Amino acid sequence: MMRMSGLAALAAVTVIVAASAACGGGGSSSKTPAAGATAASTPASSFTPFATPQITGNQIVSDKGYSATFPQGWHARANFINTADSTVDAFFEPLDVSPVAGSSPVQASIVVTCELILAPADEFIAAQSTMTAQLPQNQGVQVAPITVSGVSGRAISYRNQSAQNPDQPVLDKQDVYFTAGKCNWTITTTTRAGERAKYQAAFDTFISSFKLK
Repeated sequence: MMRMSGLAALAAVTVIVAASAACGGGGSSSKTPAAGATAASTPASSFTPFATPQITGNQIVSDKGYSATFPQGWHARANFINTADSTVDAFFEPLDVSPVAGSSPVQASIVVTCELILAPADEFIAAQSTMTAQLPQNQGVQVAPITVSGVSGRAISYRNQSAQNPDQPVLDKQDVYFTAGKCNWTITTTTRAGERAKYQAAFDTFISSFKLK
């Protein structure tokens, strides 16, 4: 069985988002990614540690230990990627049917990664923050404290531009790191560069609604 680390799983999601994967609702879509997406080549394992969550409208209740409200009309992909030590839920906005001419489509997204606790909270947050700041494709890194469901964490905001693929859209991203329950958690929100303000209220609502069980 092929396995990859939680960090590799999150990187794979970033590639898929940048390529604008076409997603279905309810976490069980049979739609395939749009041209250029790499979901088929993602070396995700068949390891599935969690059952399909309850999704009612735009509410998700997961036995990973959380509930949250995602933006109305967005597509939920529960257990989007599973590895030996991590599992990913993703929420995508619908594809723009009339994208800007000459630009690659980008779906704004919220990605929740539960990585089974392999390090104490302080070590996990410090390691993730250092890695994000050191990657050359991440520019303008800003760090701020944040509280999620009563748990202290760290928010890392930055602009991401692929050094290997200059044609890949430039992205504005924020990673929120915290540890609680069974997981080292990462909540990543992504938009096309310059468009984050358009989605910030929805991202804030998701973070404020995120409750640990």
